[in-house]
Amino acid sequence: MEITKYNAVFKKELYGIYTRIAFGQRGKSGTEAMNRLWDILKKNQVQHKGINHWVYIRDDVMFVGVELISTDNVHSELEKCELQFSSFLYYRHVGPYYYLPSIHQEFEKKIKEEYNKVKYPIIEIFGPWQEDESKLETDLIYPV
Repeated sequence: MEITKYNAVFKKELYGIYTRIAFGQRGKSGTEAMNRLWDILKKNQVQHKGINHWVYIRDDVMFVGVELISTDNVHSELEKCELQFSSFLYYRHVGPYYYLPSIHQEFEKKIKEEYNKVKYPIIEIFGPWQEDESKLETDLIYPV
């Protein structure tokens, strides 16, 4: 696992849904929230950049969202999540999503060895959908 440290500002303004993580089931909770979000986006013809972001606020709360093309008329069902930190660790996972829990465990082990603790929020940015799961790309971002 090759982790890169960036001493640069990471900043995002996302719109979506906050949700509780049920019994540590990040994938299930995130997928259910993402499905609700996409229903809202489609139903209301909200213009967005099409890239899904999952933000783990803490162990039991996450945010799923997208970047909007325009924030002039944000739909009332969408909540805002602003992210900004001055340095972060980055890793790109290429492969099936079901490997993400073990990838996070390995990433967090390395962070604890170097920095003593993992900070929140933790961010997953999902690349464009691929039918071939071995080509799926997910960017992992941890603040330091």
